[in-house]
Amino acid sequence: YEDIGDDNDEDEDEEPELEDFVLEQKAFGHADKVTLSDEYLVVNKEIWQEMFDYVVDPCIEHVEKLLIETEKMKDCKYLCLVGGLSTSVYFRMKMRHKFGEK
Repeated sequence: YEDIGDDNDEDEDEEPELEDFVLEQKAFGHADKVTLSDEYLVVNKEIWQEMFDYVVDPCIEHVEKLLIETEKMKDCKYLCLVGGLSTSVYFRMKMRHKFGEK
């Protein structure tokens, strides 16, 4: 944070310590799920899942829509996951949960 105000107000507009700033923040509506430990930012598993779900769920919904609404896909038996997200164990787990193991 950069103080743009009057130089005489230094005591009033002191920058918060990074630890205090992090503790005051909410991640996906949750308080105390992101903390600092020494020089590391510690993110709770619940927050990681919500961050991934923010990207993964629309992908799964899109695949489901393609399989349901596209005539050419009605007989689809296999899905092949490719690209960066396909390396995520969490993404693959959610795809298997939604579409089953084949």
